[in-house]
Amino acid sequence: ITGDGMPKDAIEWYERNLNCNIPGGKLDRGMSVVDTAEIIKGTPLTDNEYLKAAVLGWDI
Repeated sequence: ITGDGMPKDAIEWYERNLNCNIPGGKLDRGMSVVDTAEIIKGTPLTDNEYLKAAVLGWDI
């Protein structure tokens, strides 16, 4: 980014943004897909359904 002429304050802001929003975010989004699948289904997920929902959540 520095080689592209971005101002230093913009780079610092972007770095803070990444460090604040990325760690743990993937887990939260992934688990929300599993939870949503179970809510939509209305019953607990089977092991296979859980696996499929977890893989989908991981992909997001």
